Amino acid sequence: MWSIFVLNVPTSRIVIRFFLPTCLLMLSSVLKAQPVDLDNDGLTIFAAASLSSVMPQLEMSWRRSQKGAEIQISYAASAILARQIEAGAPADVFVSANRQWIEYLQKRSTGFTSPAPLVHNALVLAAPCHASLRVSDSSDLAPFLSANRFAMADPAAAPAGAYAKTALEKLGIWSDVNANAAYAGNARMALLMIERAGLPGIIYRTDAEASDTTCPLFELPLAENDTVTYFAVGQAGNDESNRFIDWLRSPAAASIWQSNGFDTVPY
Repeated sequence: MWSIFVLNVPTSRIVIRFFLPTCLLMLSSVLKAQPVDLDNDGLTIFAAASLSSVMPQLEMSWRRSQKGAEIQISYAASAILARQIEAGAPADVFVSANRQWIEYLQKRSTGFTSPAPLVHNALVLAAPCHASLRVSDSSDLAPFLSANRFAMADPAAAPAGAYAKTALEKLGIWSDVNANAAYAGNARMALLMIERAGLPGIIYRTDAEASDTTCPLFELPLAENDTVTYFAVGQAGNDESNRFIDWLRSPAAASIWQSNGFDTVPY
């Protein structure tokens, strides 16, 4: 069950907020994340929530083809994961949905490798497949979002939200539509708001494609330097973690990324 606050602020903006315990419970249920075992001899991976469908497939292939170490994966918004690592959480590999949270960690610790770009994603306006909505180009976006509540990840907490805000700013419509934004804690929670609450929303293309009940309406244009890019870093001196990152950039991994809707980065 969601816990919702309706806030009456001067701008008449209505913002949906989730209680932290409810968020964590929902995240555990939706993403099927497993608790981190501090005595685990394998690799502990902290990965962006939007990778929760593809990472188990990558893990299986890694272990079968490379006889790699066992992996435990924890999913959340990249900002949350970065702050957990900063606080001492044991992560051998951190996969962030943008470079910002990689750099956040590197400014506070010298124990990580240089960031390795992995894959690209895209942003789409999506809605429940049964909804009869029509948005075909950028000119339709402002009137649509101005007239409808829409879900998106919180720009302050998740790269998906930051990318969405930047895209709408570049289109010159953020100030006109942001009052209708219903913030979710991460990318997958934004998808859940579309699936469960019936809102349209701005989410990753891969999340829309992974859903049985959500359909993309329109892909948001992004400037080249705003492209959605995932980066990975490993613990310096940890050979197995860095071997895993190298493998994530291999042709074998590329086929898995691509089958899940991601665009691979030329290495």
